[in-house]
Amino acid sequence: MDKICYKIVIILSFSLFIFTSVFACTEFTLKSKDGAVMVARTMEFGYNMQSTIMSSPRARVFETKAPNGKPGVSWKSKYGYIFADYFGISHPVDGMNEKGLSFGYLLFPGYAQYSTIQKGQEYKALSYEFFPDWILGNFSSVEQVKKALNNIKVFAEPQSIENHKNVIFPLHAIITDALGKSIVVEFMKGKIYIYDDSQGVLTNSPPFNWQVTNLKNYINLSPYTNAPITINGITYAVAGQGSGMFGLPGDWTPPSRFVKMAILTAAALPVKDAQSALILAQHIMDTVDIAKGVVRSEKGQGDVVELTQWTVFKDLKNHVLYFKTYDNTTLQSVAMNEVDFSPSAKQIRILMASPPMIVNALKSVRLQ
Repeated sequence: MDKICYKIVIILSFSLFIFTSVFACTEFTLKSKDGAVMVARTMEFGYNMQSTIMSSPRARVFETKAPNGKPGVSWKSKYGYIFADYFGISHPVDGMNEKGLSFGYLLFPGYAQYSTIQKGQEYKALSYEFFPDWILGNFSSVEQVKKALNNIKVFAEPQSIENHKNVIFPLHAIITDALGKSIVVEFMKGKIYIYDDSQGVLTNSPPFNWQVTNLKNYINLSPYTNAPITINGITYAVAGQGSGMFGLPGDWTPPSRFVKMAILTAAALPVKDAQSALILAQHIMDTVDIAKGVVRSEKGQGDVVELTQWTVFKDLKNHVLYFKTYDNTTLQSVAMNEVDFSPSAKQIRILMASPPMIVNALKSVRLQ
């Protein structure tokens, strides 16, 4: 094995070690009767991601390079966008642009394998770090993205985060537009795989097509309580409401969260507008929220504790991003019509983490 291949194996092995036990991101989409689309997403991780909400103006120029240093994909952004970054790396892990196009990166350990850039393909080369910027800055619909993906090859190079060096994040992405159409983009075997996602649900590994097939194991689940049955003259009634959902997974593994989000979003009663969708999205997403200590790495591996660091809700119709964090569960909002996206605009940066906000009800509402 030559030195380059050996180095790649070491990097991938290290990345897999970090991310195999310490991940649990979840995303789903809701549509309201008035045409609003609400995308909800959690970010779970075992290390403090120090995320901030940032803006990116229109006409921002990106000039990337291929692994060999030659020019890669370059562009000038058509659209402004807001996004959440990670570990001080000012690229999106999640975001939304002015046209209501949503992007989300979720961890995909054990399966993600990015492209190798061959000689003569440098002009198609795009680092996975810049992939979200390319999507959010250039496109307004899922159909546009699907066509454009044929023109790029997404590669990865190691980077340093916190006290870790030579890290490659194993990722896949879900992209949703203002009409509620979603696709999942997975990087496997050096190629880009694109899947239509009619439910707008994504978690982590295994691959998306496996997750969809696995739903067949849960077609018996129903929001309706089971009726009593009589056996040998004895009537047996259920112990309480909710028996139709008996067998719904309740753990935090990616397959279980995928099933849970697919079932709950399908069973929930339709809502009338974006505000109602925001309320419903919070209730559904809270069912997979991870409290500190209930999900940890393997014993002897440093006892890394995973938790839901932050949750975002994106109103793709009205262009508003809402977020809350583990310590501050009060929703905060960023309305895109209040953000300056002009070419000369200064990028905003809002630290997501903040102390708890507790509202004094005696001062905020009228007494009855």
